[in-house]
Amino acid sequence: MASVSLVNVSKVFSGKVEAVSDLSLEVADGQRLVIVGPSGCGKTTTLRLIAGLDHPSRGEICFGGQSVANTPPARRNVAMMFQNPALYPHLDVRSNIAYSASLHRRLPKEDVERAARSVGLADLLGRMPHELSGGQQRRAMLARVLLLRPAVCLLDEPLAHLDGLAREDLRNEIKRQLDRLRSTVIYVTHDLVEALTMGDRVAVMNDGRLQQVGTASEILQCPQNEFVAKFLTTLPEGYNAKTERLKPECGNG
Repeated sequence: MASVSLVNVSKVFSGKVEAVSDLSLEVADGQRLVIVGPSGCGKTTTLRLIAGLDHPSRGEICFGGQSVANTPPARRNVAMMFQNPALYPHLDVRSNIAYSASLHRRLPKEDVERAARSVGLADLLGRMPHELSGGQQRRAMLARVLLLRPAVCLLDEPLAHLDGLAREDLRNEIKRQLDRLRSTVIYVTHDLVEALTMGDRVAVMNDGRLQQVGTASEILQCPQNEFVAKFLTTLPEGYNAKTERLKPECGNG
């Protein structure tokens, strides 16, 4: 595992658009931080900066107290689960799951099968990506992450475009697998319920700036500014932070 630190990090695109502005965050070893905020607030850019896919215009990013400014993405021991399923269309599920890990080490067949079985894809290893549902495609991506066993795991809207039971089932599966993986996790979502139920700590962003960071209880009980207070109104009526579910409506029968 590795701690992740962002110190006064900013990212400016084309010399004009500041996607991330003066962002400072600390994520401890093995901690799960969820970054939440509206679309375009800088969440995905933050993940890409941590992964090394983009470079900060200002500021410093450290893993375990050491700067990764000169460390290429392949050497950061980071796995990223993208919002849109990043599966190779010409490879079957088995090869897609194994691909990234096989670049780093010899991969026994049993390891791939174990990872697939852990996410419920044991019977689908021979299928092609277009033969999978959206939820199954994301499970294949999750199995790929499990095989990599990264020090830092980045998840960008992993439940995007899923509805109903498929969303709830995959959320529970991701939570279970992340508990097993024990990596440092940074999870991005625009869904406040998802953020409050998935993270040890929650960071709220807007317009590229950090608005508040704390536990779910701290965010709910003590919003630090008007934006956070208004954002909390997006919670469904009857949301129960303790049970992570919606309370049933009460009535006289």
